[in-house]
Amino acid sequence: MRIVGGAARFWGGAFAGKSNMVVELKMTDAASGMIVHEKVLSTANNPFAAAWVMGSSDRSLPADMGRMISDYIESIMPAR
Repeated sequence: MRIVGGAARFWGGAFAGKSNMVVELKMTDAASGMIVHEKVLSTANNPFAAAWVMGSSDRSLPADMGRMISDYIESIMPAR
């Protein structure tokens, strides 16, 4: 995980770099302990766009990743 700080984005703009997150998900069966799903999810923002919106895309990165994780879990879980 790398999230550019507000001061760095303010003073460095796009030159402060891009923010990104990588999450490795492993779903295990509670009874057997075997891994049933394994997935790596990642997201990154555009540093020029982040500078234009004054870092709001940097700050929203964790919430965006949370939505990606929930969408993935919803897609692999069987409906009851």
